[in-house]
Amino acid sequence: MTRDGLSLAIIDTSVLVNFLAIDRTDLLASHPTYRFLAVDLVRDEVTRRAQVDRFRAALAAGHVLPDGPPETIGIDELAAFATLSGLNALGLGEQAAAAAAHARNLPLFMDDRRAWKQLAKVFPAIVRGDTVSLVVSLIRANVLDVTQADAIKGEWESEHSFRLRFTSFAEVV
Repeated sequence: MTRDGLSLAIIDTSVLVNFLAIDRTDLLASHPTYRFLAVDLVRDEVTRRAQVDRFRAALAAGHVLPDGPPETIGIDELAAFATLSGLNALGLGEQAAAAAAHARNLPLFMDDRRAWKQLAKVFPAIVRGDTVSLVVSLIRANVLDVTQADAIKGEWESEHSFRLRFTSFAEVV
C-alpha cells in the first residue's frame, strides 16, 4: 500500500514504453487503484533518448515509482528470478518484473503474450494486467473517455507500431 492508499503494481517495459512513447505517464499516476513501480531491470530497458528523458521526468513527478536499492531485494524474489531465467520467452526486464510481482504478491502489467504463456506455467497466481486493461480501467474511472482513449490508440498505431486487435475502446469497456 502506498501513502495515498493505493496498491502497488509492477509495470513491465512493454506497458511503460507505451505511455512514455506518447508522453502520458500522467495517466499512470491517475490510475484509480494502483501506483506503478518499475524494477531496475525494467528501467534499464528504457533506452531511446526521448523515452529516457520522459522516464526520468515521470520518476521525478512520481508518475512511476522507482524500486528500492538492489540490496533490499529478498531471497524469494531472487529465487523467483532464478526460476524464470531458463524461460526463453522472457527477457531480463520481464524476468525481474515477474519475479518482483510473484515475490511481493503484486499485480504485473505486461503486454507480451508469449511471456504471459510461459509465466502462467510457473507462477499462475500472478494477477495480470496489460496496456488495454489499464486504459479500460482509466475509462471506467472517468479519467479518460472512449474518444480520448481511441485517440491514444490511434497514436500508438500510427506513430509507435503498437497495434490493438479492436477498432475502438468502446468494444472492450
